[in-house]
Amino acid sequence: MIWAHSLSVATTVKWAAEASDDRLRKVIGAFLVAPTNVDDPDPAFDLVRPFSPMPLERLPFPALVVASRTDPRVTFEKAREFASAWGAELADAGDLGHMGNEARLGQWPDGLLLLGRLLAMVSPSLRS
Repeated sequence: MIWAHSLSVATTVKWAAEASDDRLRKVIGAFLVAPTNVDDPDPAFDLVRPFSPMPLERLPFPALVVASRTDPRVTFEKAREFASAWGAELADAGDLGHMGNEARLGQWPDGLLLLGRLLAMVSPSLRS
């Protein structure tokens, strides 16, 4: 299982686009929270631009993209486009901003429920 937040979502999808089949077979799913839009032309994104372009190929494993409607690092519509391109499900986290430390989510019960949703998607893989 891959757990990725923010810029590590870009790292994860780049890795998936380049990894060997042998390595990809070891991944049963990905929990992708608050992806950062590394392609955003705004100068505020200059530090993450080296991760551009964001791969838009279908991921070879099930994935759940969790996005906030008020994330300053990605619009909800762009997160929806990412999820669609990656063949992932999209979960609407509401108005939580970037969902990092500043959001003060603590144990984040809703996040645990979303993780359970991903685990239900991959549960056949867990049995084999």
